This record gives sequence, C-alpha cells and structure tokens, in this order.
Amino acid sequence: MNEEQAGGIALGHRILRLSHVVVNVSDAERSREFYEATTPLRTVSRLRAPSQRFAALGIDSGEFEGYVLDDGTAGRPGQVHLVEWKTPRPVGKPYPVFWHVGIAKLGFGTKVPAEKRVAQLAAMGVELTNEKIVRDYVTFTDPDGMVLSFYPDPVKSARYDHWVHVNAVATDGDRSTTFYRDYLGLDHHLDVFTDRPLPASQGPGSDRAQWSSHMFAARGDNRLSIDMTQPLFPPPSPETSTVYEEAHHLGISRIGFEVDDIDAVHALLQTVPAIGQAPGIAGPPEVWNFGPDYGERKVLSLRDPDGIRLEFVEKPPRAESSYLRFAPPQE
Repeated sequence: MNEEQAGGIALGHRILRLSHVVVNVSDAERSREFYEATTPLRTVSRLRAPSQRFAALGIDSGEFEGYVLDDGTAGRPGQVHLVEWKTPRPVGKPYPVFWHVGIAKLGFGTKVPAEKRVAQLAAMGVELTNEKIVRDYVTFTDPDGMVLSFYPDPVKSARYDHWVHVNAVATDGDRSTTFYRDYLGLDHHLDVFTDRPLPASQGPGSDRAQWSSHMFAARGDNRLSIDMTQPLFPPPSPETSTVYEEAHHLGISRIGFEVDDIDAVHALLQTVPAIGQAPGIAGPPEVWNFGPDYGERKVLSLRDPDGIRLEFVEKPPRAESSYLRFAPPQE
C-alpha cells in the first residue's frame, strides 16, 4: 500500500455518507413541483442563503434560494438540493447529451412497469428522451433539461421508488477509479461493462450506447452511489469532454459528502499529492449560511481529475431528524 492509498483509507473513514447533490435550476418552485410529481423525492427543508462569499465556487458575492428533497428512505438518506441562484443568475443549459463529461443525471430504482411509468409521465405532459424503451429504462428531463432515469431495481427498491445513483461521466475510467477508490477511500462495489454498442434509452443524443461503469459509495452505506461512467459509444469528442466551469451553471453542479471533522479531512487531503495537484483543493474550509431553515455548514471544496466539483460538509453537532414516509404501494 502506498502513501496515497493509506491516506484514502483514512479519508474514507471520515466520510459518513454521500449526503447530497446540488442541482442548479432556473425556477425553484417549478422544479420542486416537477420533482415531487415525477420522482420519489419530497421536500424536507428550505434553502434561503443570504448574500455572502462562496470563495471555493469562484463567487465573490452570491445568494440563492431553493429546496432540500429526499426519497424518504430511513436513516438520513441522500438529498437533492434544488438551487436557484438569485445573484449571480444561473447561466447556460444542462449537458445536451447523456455521455457528456461531468455530472450527467440522477438514476432511480423502481418496480413500477415501464409502460405504467410512461403513461404517468405522458399524463403530465412529460416527453421521453428516446423513441423506444430498452430494458425498461425510462428517461426524461426536468424543466431545465437535466436528465432523470428510472430503471428496474427489484432487489433494492422493494415496493417503492428510490434514488439509487448520480451519474458522473469521466474521460479516463482507470484514473477516476483510482481517485474515488484509492484517494477518497470510497467503497468500489459494482462494475458494469458492455462489449459493443447496444440499443439504449439512457438519455438524449443517441439510441445506442457502450460504456464502462464503476459504482462508488460511502463505506458501509451503498443506498446512494456515484455511477462513474466512461462512455465508449457514442465516442467522446472535444465538445463533450469538458465540464462546465461556472458553479452557477444550470444542471447538476456538485456532489457532496458528509464528514465528521472537516479540518481533519482538509489535513488528510493536503497529504495526498494526487489530489493536491490540479484541479485539486479549492482553498481551506469555509462556513456557508444556507438560511434559517438549513443553517450554517462548514464546507470544503475540491475537483476530481476531470474537474467535476465535489464538496465535503461537516455534520452539524445537533441531532438531525430522519424522514420516513409510509404510503400504500402503487397498484
């Protein structure tokens, strides 16, 4: 075991869970209504961040509003932060194709038959991204164009829909595997490969796909995973190989991990040369004010080898409630 791997194991023990994903939206109210209507995510808190400096995001003075949603899984599940930037206003559009390098989409497990899901979406006026459904993989976009998918997950999903993964597309699967597994210390718990382009309904841009995927989760908690994917077909191009730079760009902006001690994490990151090099750590920990409902958090930001934004957030000292909803099964 080399020094970097040892640092990764130590860092992995500091990570409590894959805690959240930040989705920048143009209209938080509209997006909240859409996500609650089409996914298992439900609102559990508000975000009302007053004007402040977000140095790690490259924003000298910014404020945002939004909502925190989760899927109701017991035990403090992962959350989606729907963020509408007030200043600066959001820019750009989400990635136009599902194989674009960056944080591409959210994936949900389900036992609902694909034809029933399609009918439900059609009744709400939601169009699919692909003409044909392949392997019951149903994909559509949110109001801003960010990709969402449902796929059969009979073992884990029991009788209910639930959030399974966030898809991070990489240019070099081996390099990113080393980063997430050896340097961040995440559990590498599943690999999925295809040996040729196959019919697919994974998102906009193509009805065929070939890929190499690796699933990473916090140690001992694989309810929510990072699905790190290297696309092989459609082939990468210069237009699809660079993540958007602005932290207030529309689409999925950041993946967050909750840790027990942000200063200890910062110290560990500084000992790992492979992370300390570009794009590396974006400065020391900061305190961000998310507003009266969500409170303040200590945050440390960094980038993965492709420039994907990641962040560590220190668990607040107070106890947090779990949200567990009971609902009758869908017939």
